[in-house]
Amino acid sequence: MGTRGALLAPAEVAGGGAELRQEHLDLRDSVRALLSSRHSEEVLRQREGRAEEFDRDLWQAFGGELGAAGLTIPEEYGGHGFGWVEQSITLQEAGRSLYSGPLLSTVGLAIPALLAAENEQVKQELLPKIAEGALLATAALPALGHEFTIAATVSGAEATVSGTLSGVLDACHADALLLVASDDHGGSLYLVEPGPTVTIRGLRGLDLARSVAKVEFQQAPARRISNGRAAEIVNKVRDRALLALAAEQLGCADRAVEMSAEYAKTRVQFDRPIGSFQAIKHMCANMAVGLESMRAIVEHAAWLADNRPEHLPAAATAAKMFCSETAGSITADTIHVHGGIGFTWEHSAHLYFRRARASEVMFGEPDRYRTELADRLAM
Repeated sequence: MGTRGALLAPAEVAGGGAELRQEHLDLRDSVRALLSSRHSEEVLRQREGRAEEFDRDLWQAFGGELGAAGLTIPEEYGGHGFGWVEQSITLQEAGRSLYSGPLLSTVGLAIPALLAAENEQVKQELLPKIAEGALLATAALPALGHEFTIAATVSGAEATVSGTLSGVLDACHADALLLVASDDHGGSLYLVEPGPTVTIRGLRGLDLARSVAKVEFQQAPARRISNGRAAEIVNKVRDRALLALAAEQLGCADRAVEMSAEYAKTRVQFDRPIGSFQAIKHMCANMAVGLESMRAIVEHAAWLADNRPEHLPAAATAAKMFCSETAGSITADTIHVHGGIGFTWEHSAHLYFRRARASEVMFGEPDRYRTELADRLAM
């Protein structure tokens, strides 16, 4: 997938959505085949409490060779020059398989931060390596409504940063950390490489497949890659991070609904499939309606990111709010459909519930975004 001709641009359809073409379906099938063969549930269970471990060979195949890491990177920086319609497909498949690698942190945080900084030298230096899967980068942003917690000291061309960040995605295996810090410009974007003055501690969370860490900077050498504009950069990155997360949540919910429907058709009680009982029918129907609503809002937001970026902030906020709550509800109902076996460690239902609940509060709680959306719409 090294050339733009490998995929067609998404078709524009009435209502501002994206019509998936055969090339998009082929991309989906390729990603699904790769992850299903090399990212089993047993791998997820083995990761519990071992956030520092990471399958770089799989990331090289997925992010580099298959091209997932470079889809939204412009061709002049070594990427494939596509958009968020294509990127959301890879994120949905990552959500379906509960992928434990750095896709979300790479395409939802690091790449948007570098593109928003508009530092030509840094983009030429880092983006081609990220697109190849050779360099792992992540970004840490303040939660919605929170102040910067990192302070920068600048002396001429040199700078250091100090402070602590918690819940940083994939920091344990990142080669580059992007963060915003308060400075003489009010706040700028900085690039830090892990070293003796950077302490990274992996955290155990509800989601067994997600790697998060607490990062402490003790006058760590840093490179300022924007002169101010911290708030503007944070807003641009957050919009794409929310879209990326919502696409992942859609994939997670999609697989949960699929598992529930399969079980309802094959599990027999009182000489009848449990799917024939009204309570299960209603539950599965509500799950399906929620899933299709998630799909509509994610596809619309992805289309806006590519074609009407000025409307993305409201759409991304709505996607975060709705998908977080709906994925949580769907995965909880998946456990209910499966009954007693759904509560066991051996069954995979709880893994999807864990991902949905952990993702619900990532980048801020849904209520915060409900308030922001109301403000945006002047309600």
